[in-house]
Amino acid sequence: MIQRLNINYDCNGLTYSVSVPTEDENLPYNLAEAFAHIIKQSDTNENIVIQSLIEEFGYNEKQKGGEQ
Repeated sequence: MIQRLNINYDCNGLTYSVSVPTEDENLPYNLAEAFAHIIKQSDTNENIVIQSLIEEFGYNEKQKGGEQ
């Protein structure tokens, strides 16, 4: 498991450092919040990012409702 996660990037002449706590049960939420922030700042097409993640992890609508 990752012990420490730091993400550094430049945006509009400023350097950002995002540190994600990894050693508690909130890791999925911490990661989602960090990546959402980065996606918004990057001005990327969030639909493409979401679709790529869905394809990567094999998510489908049945799983969303708790059905398998």
